[in-house]
Amino acid sequence: EEREPFLGNPEELGERLKSRMREAGIKNAPVLACIGRDRLILKEIKFPDVPKENEASIIRFQINKELTESTGDVLIDYVVLPRGAQGNRALGIVVRRDLIETYQAMCRHAGLRLAGVTPRPLALASCLHNVIASSPLSVTQGAEEVAALVTISERWAEMIITRGEQVLMNRTLTIGPGLAGEPLRRGDAAWH
Repeated sequence: EEREPFLGNPEELGERLKSRMREAGIKNAPVLACIGRDRLILKEIKFPDVPKENEASIIRFQINKELTESTGDVLIDYVVLPRGAQGNRALGIVVRRDLIETYQAMCRHAGLRLAGVTPRPLALASCLHNVIASSPLSVTQGAEEVAALVTISERWAEMIITRGEQVLMNRTLTIGPGLAGEPLRRGDAAWH
């Protein structure tokens, strides 16, 4: 498509999606939308030991403290990360509410159900982990082994570095003639 959902009319995009699915012979199914790194905020949060029932409010409070946007304009979620030497950690995820509403409206007009939304870096990490784990040609990746993935499309490129399914680093890359060297330059700087 020449336009992305957040730039277009969701009703029109929903009708186009329904038409394209019909042309391709794809049956209706629940939709999982992946949001690119440039459309959300990912922030590692440290939080104290608290009873499980208080965890969500403490993590959301920590995320809200650092937000520059109005809390009414965004949706906040998080994933608790494995406990490390630094204590309790979570990956805070912040996305604009109007973007999610656009995806919901687009799916509704296409006759589909939006089952979930995930940050693209987390989806890519999970896919990379699954490919490595299931490939008979690769060395089995242990929990502590580091892997990198550069994903390139016509309009966007992204690099992730993972340990297992945990994203250690994520960068949006610039599409253009210098793309081949950019992950190395930016990735190298991130490790020093």
